[in-house]
Amino acid sequence: MQNRTIPPQLVHPGSMIKVQIRGLLGLYWHFGIVSDNRDYRGVPFVISNSWANGGAWEESWQAFSGGRACEIVGFLSSLSPHEVLANARRLSSRPYNLLFWDCERFARACQGLPPRSSQMEMTLLAAFAGALFLRTLASE
Repeated sequence: MQNRTIPPQLVHPGSMIKVQIRGLLGLYWHFGIVSDNRDYRGVPFVISNSWANGGAWEESWQAFSGGRACEIVGFLSSLSPHEVLANARRLSSRPYNLLFWDCERFARACQGLPPRSSQMEMTLLAAFAGALFLRTLASE
């Protein structure tokens, strides 16, 4: 499925969304699950796992996105929206952990997928390659 940006009012509950964030280590994606709760304008809330909140939290679309455009990842499994949201609310008691329970792992687990983080995998791979390169330089 191709990622796309659409008005938040049209996003289905249980969908996975992501927003690009500029952080200390460059650009990364923050993932969340669209809630079935909406504000007075019809804009959905988002359930996401973050360091800032210490774990998963249901927050406004604006708080999740920081005013940036969100991309819709969609449904990556055959679970119903009800099952995805039940998982999100059940898993929200688990505390945030950058290495083992970040926003991407949380969002994937909510959709019934193995909790993995491609961003963290790439970061660790890059760090390992960099360390290996520096070790090679030092041994010459």
